[in-house]
Amino acid sequence: MGLAKEVEFLQSKIPAPITSPESLSELDTFPELQQLHSSLPSKATCDKLLEVYTTNCEKILRIIHAPSFLRQYTSFWQTPDLQSSFIFVPLLTAILVVAVFYTPHPSDLDETSSWDYLTQDAAKSLRAWLANLPRKQRVDLATLQVETLLLLSYQLRLMPPEELWRMSGSLVRSGMVMGLHVNLSRSTQLSFYQAECRRRLWITIIEIDLQASITSGMPVMTPQLDFEPLTPLNLNDADFDESTSEPPSPHPPSEETDSLAQITLATSLAHRTKMMNTVQHTNPRDNLMECVTQGQRLEQYIFEVPSHLKPNNSTESTRPECVLNNTLLDVFLRRPLLCLLRPLITHTTHDTSIYHEIYKTCLDSSLAILSYQDLFDPHFADLNITNSTIYWDIFHAFCQHDIFRSALSVCEHMRLSAPTSSSSSLVNDHTKTILPSYQILNKATLTRLVETTLDSLTRRVHKKGMDIKDLILLTIVLKSIRARGPLEQREHLMLQGARGTLTACRQHLLLMVTQHTLSADISDFAQMVLTSQF
Repeated sequence: MGLAKEVEFLQSKIPAPITSPESLSELDTFPELQQLHSSLPSKATCDKLLEVYTTNCEKILRIIHAPSFLRQYTSFWQTPDLQSSFIFVPLLTAILVVAVFYTPHPSDLDETSSWDYLTQDAAKSLRAWLANLPRKQRVDLATLQVETLLLLSYQLRLMPPEELWRMSGSLVRSGMVMGLHVNLSRSTQLSFYQAECRRRLWITIIEIDLQASITSGMPVMTPQLDFEPLTPLNLNDADFDESTSEPPSPHPPSEETDSLAQITLATSLAHRTKMMNTVQHTNPRDNLMECVTQGQRLEQYIFEVPSHLKPNNSTESTRPECVLNNTLLDVFLRRPLLCLLRPLITHTTHDTSIYHEIYKTCLDSSLAILSYQDLFDPHFADLNITNSTIYWDIFHAFCQHDIFRSALSVCEHMRLSAPTSSSSSLVNDHTKTILPSYQILNKATLTRLVETTLDSLTRRVHKKGMDIKDLILLTIVLKSIRARGPLEQREHLMLQGARGTLTACRQHLLLMVTQHTLSADISDFAQMVLTSQF
């Protein structure tokens, strides 16, 4: 032992390459940590944003154990010592960076500076801190929590899907380096609290990677695993903490807890991952029945979602955070279903029962996704749920691609269901077969639905991530199927529609530019008045 210690001591005296992780120590990260510490908003602002985070987040994507974090938070403000809060300050900053997107505009000038920091420079400071971490801290659970929160903030910033996919793949690999993919239920080295926090974070990372792969059209980075022993128990955060020695008894599967939404998603996680691997690696024409069977199984998962976790749950209608999280849960479940079944429509004989079943499933899910817009659009939403654009923005940050694809699917339905002189009776029977019984869906109704979607997207054209090309494409597709006349007539309608959409975008952008300029002038005037008073 003495010789071993001497060898280790001598090794530490040999300088490692300046850029290697071995050459770094906790002191080397001090400048980045000092920057994060000195830039923290005031306690009042942190209190406000932390409450926003715990209210809106930690539902379907679990990252922290709220009571434990709140105890650390209280201790930190009692003694805001940088040395004892090496990992806490970055974790708190990452939470604030996410929470600021769920919060209305700042109420005063002090909050304005905090908002500017959290929406602009905080993410850069966190990245710099992560880049300079010593090797030991790179495999710490709190470090992975910071990276996961940072990825969520990038999604809320509407980072391109392929970049989110690249980052989520890195998260998966980091989690596997830490052994999160290993079933450690029989390990005596981890407390129940540690094991449960690892399960929650791992399932969140896998869910994020699955959704990123779907929206980017790229392969799933997660290997095929048995997720059952890696799924958290149905517990409330208050049911356990760091001192828990024996695992508490989980609540019944249908009983609402802090973890139920995540567990509901995790139940189908292995199946949804398998479905996306099928989409990526097989030809739908070669394995039609297997694809249909997989789709039917996922439909069953959607049907089995507890009633209080469904978007149309009336008992939670006055809580916007519940409406948003329930909506995202439903969309996350439907995405693989649509990715698997949509391509089958073009590879299936139209006069078969399988085709009708596939078609009805795709149409129902597309209509469901489009209907969720009105839950958050300030022009239509229940004022008891929301009277601002905050949840509308967050819904689009997660679901903008789903809305666009669903609108195109509805247009495709109108095109295929349009009667022709040779097969009008067959198409009419087909239409009656695939239409859901709870709605009367004629061409005029569906046209109005797509037009409303276009109007909603046009009112968001000033937002980052909106592509006017998408609006033009959807307009042209819709106009091309509205008329059954000669080609010249349809081309005229398409050109007229494209011009109308561009005109509406121009008018909206002019209004936004005018408002922004006026707001800037008023702000400059107010600042001048305050300066003159002092």
